[in-house]
Amino acid sequence: MKTLVAIVTVCACLGSSGALSQEKKAPVVLGAGSKSCDSWTQIRRAGGVMGGTYESWIAGFLSGSNSIISGELKIDILEQQTKPVDAQDIYVWIDIYCKSHPLVSIAEAANELGRELIRRAARH
Repeated sequence: MKTLVAIVTVCACLGSSGALSQEKKAPVVLGAGSKSCDSWTQIRRAGGVMGGTYESWIAGFLSGSNSIISGELKIDILEQQTKPVDAQDIYVWIDIYCKSHPLVSIAEAANELGRELIRRAARH
């Protein structure tokens, strides 16, 4: 129950961080995460080195987020039911999300996936 309360608190803080200011400002994002979901979709279709660069950005972003979340909430969002989340499953999830949301940034897509992984981890 404590874990669920902590997760809800973190999600509420993430969702309301802009409430303190008049204008909700997106955080600065460096690297491939600053690109649009449309560019993710195009790069993934084309394959090659750039696709790997984008995939590595997602993997690093989620790993860094997991490091913070696991320290604060004592859950591992990249381990579901005692096995690590498969990287290819992550990329497919981002593929689907980005096809539906081509104008958002890759970072926004990764954040949405992070929220989904938190929900899944909280159920276990």
